[in-house]
Amino acid sequence: MEIYFNIAVFGGAALMVTNIVRYFLFARALASLDGRKRAFRVLLYLPNVLLISFLIGYILVGILDDNKQDWVVPSILLGGSIFVAVLLEIMFRIIDKIRGQIHQNELRYDETEREVKELSSTALAFFRVNLTHDPVLNAGGSDLYECDTVGSSYEQILSARSVNLVSRFDSKGCHSFHREDLIAHFRAGHETASEIVLCRREDRPAAFVFFKATMAEDPATGDVIAFIVEEDYNEKMILDTILNRALSYRYDIVCSIIEGRYHLIATGTQEGAKAILPEEDLGTYQEFCQSHVRARLPKNEDVEVVMSSLRLEKVEEELKKATSYEASVRIWHEGKPYYKRFTFYNVTTDTQFFVLLVQDTTGIHEERARQNEKLSAALEQARMANESKTVFFSNMSHDIRTPMNAIMGFSALAKRSDDVEKIHYYMDKVERSGSHLLSLINDVLEMSRIESGKIELDIKPVNLGKTLDDVHDLFTHQMEEKGIDFAVDKKGVQDLEVLIDPYRFNRVLLNLVSNAYKFTPKGGKVSVKATSASSDDPDKVKIDVSVKDTGIGMSEEFAKHVFEAYERENKATVTNTQGSGLGMAIAKSIIDLVGGNIDVKTAPGKGTEFIIHLELPLAKNAKGEDQSESVVSEALPHFDGKRVLLADDSEINREIAEILLTEIGFMVESANNGKEACDMLFSKPSDYYDILLLDVQMPVMDGLEASRSIRAHADKRIASLPIVAFTANAFKEDWEMAKEAGMDVFLCKPATQEQMAEAFVEAFDIAKKK
Repeated sequence: MEIYFNIAVFGGAALMVTNIVRYFLFARALASLDGRKRAFRVLLYLPNVLLISFLIGYILVGILDDNKQDWVVPSILLGGSIFVAVLLEIMFRIIDKIRGQIHQNELRYDETEREVKELSSTALAFFRVNLTHDPVLNAGGSDLYECDTVGSSYEQILSARSVNLVSRFDSKGCHSFHREDLIAHFRAGHETASEIVLCRREDRPAAFVFFKATMAEDPATGDVIAFIVEEDYNEKMILDTILNRALSYRYDIVCSIIEGRYHLIATGTQEGAKAILPEEDLGTYQEFCQSHVRARLPKNEDVEVVMSSLRLEKVEEELKKATSYEASVRIWHEGKPYYKRFTFYNVTTDTQFFVLLVQDTTGIHEERARQNEKLSAALEQARMANESKTVFFSNMSHDIRTPMNAIMGFSALAKRSDDVEKIHYYMDKVERSGSHLLSLINDVLEMSRIESGKIELDIKPVNLGKTLDDVHDLFTHQMEEKGIDFAVDKKGVQDLEVLIDPYRFNRVLLNLVSNAYKFTPKGGKVSVKATSASSDDPDKVKIDVSVKDTGIGMSEEFAKHVFEAYERENKATVTNTQGSGLGMAIAKSIIDLVGGNIDVKTAPGKGTEFIIHLELPLAKNAKGEDQSESVVSEALPHFDGKRVLLADDSEINREIAEILLTEIGFMVESANNGKEACDMLFSKPSDYYDILLLDVQMPVMDGLEASRSIRAHADKRIASLPIVAFTANAFKEDWEMAKEAGMDVFLCKPATQEQMAEAFVEAFDIAKKK
């Protein structure tokens, strides 16, 4: 126990002596940081009284306690000494951090003051202000403010500035430059604040001024000091505008030229920029032109003309007339041509001071060249199309007049003849010529629809073997009459059913075989062969159809254009053959629509072979379409006792229709337009008329409107009467419009008596099913 007592008393006393010395050092350090001696003395003496009292306690305990058996009091004293030692260690660490921060503040303050002094030499104005106490410590620069600056209040400076202030722009940091706001901004951890203002004085033009305040704490006093610099911002804004423009327009270089020497401000990075980029940021403009322009001009370029356009004397002369001057140059760099546009702007008229922007315009020239090529190609295509159409209309004039001449001639002969046999002969010629004329008109209309993109396919199941049988039956008699060996081989597609537009596919085959017939002389051969093959798609089949002849063939040049509209080879054997020159173009367009293609093999005098390649869907579980024309029995059906109401605005058409309909048993009543027809129908008993034959295009009320009116009638017998549309509009959309209006059957003009009878039979059948 005595040993512990001695350790606690004497060890604690020694530790307390150390604490007293360390606290003395701490108090001095703290006083040096604060800089106030009075505070130092208070801190030095008052706390040490407590520490010395602890030391006296140790001494008294050691003297008075003879037994040295009481360990409680020494333990308390020892604990106090240890606590004070720990506390002093923490306080010394805090002092070290404060010293570091003060040192950093001193460095920052010195650096800020040095930077601001450097700026103040070129600034409009410079102020060092004690924001804590408001005085202006020192100032320099221009005489923007009509007040005594040094020693005056900072608020006076702001008041003087407000006299010339027009407006404020782009404030960053503090919302105002007032003293309290700047101090609060600094205390919030921000060292800078800036704004751009527009100032104006009576004796000076308006100018943009950039204000920047850099704040720091004075290490000696703790006051907040602001270093405020005011700079002319006009030049900076001009430079930014130029650089932004350079960036927007992708300039290769932006530089200033002062009295013959250039200074690079900005450079581009896009392809071709290096072609015009100087190696040095500074140099003479003449050397730049020699090494980057003259040395890279193409050999066929007029060097002197190009270089003359870039001379500074030329630039200066042109800038007296306009705000900018441009010169275009074509150079070669690394084996590629580049087009460069030099644009000069005048900065001042006192000396040769220009801004030069060099822009790469290679893409513009290339695009312009491509557009010119496209335009030239389009013009050439238009010229060729115009020539083709001119030839086409010339041919059509001939081809139309030929059957028209026959129609008019034989009609005149028939009128003058009393011989029934001759009259039948003449009228047979009229009928044949009319059929040919109708074929020409159909070709022109079909081509017009194809060119306008209005053609649509009517996909149905088709039996290819049956289609080829029809082709064989249709042409066999003609081929025999001309002495042509004609064969159709359908073994490759026997009983094969596919999905395709039967009418248009049939038309393609008829066009090809018809051409082979026309251009194959007596004793020649024409063959049609169809083959099939498996497709990668199990639901489809590949079909090839060949139409081959031993006729006159085509030249290599014409074979390239055989599928173009209005084309006909210009040679005697072709010119004397009737045709519109549209058959092959129509065939090619139809094959393209179904996703196939058509090839041609030919040579003059060696015949021609057209090969159609198709890949068509299989018509599973569907009955093949019978493409043969519906043929009415020679014993035409009679409609005895049936009354038809005919509406047509053409007197001739009404007369022809009345005769044909009367011959097959109809009682015919006529109207001039749809309204007249409706009035006649609605004024009679509902069972008076049995059927209606309405022209689609009529004045007052057309057939479509009349049909709608009839279908909307309250009397069901009248509303359900069969209606046949009788029109020269033979396209699919015309039939769709007729169906929407309520018509049952579509009959195209001109129509034979057989076709009319068939249409009426179909209309009556439809009416029975309603």
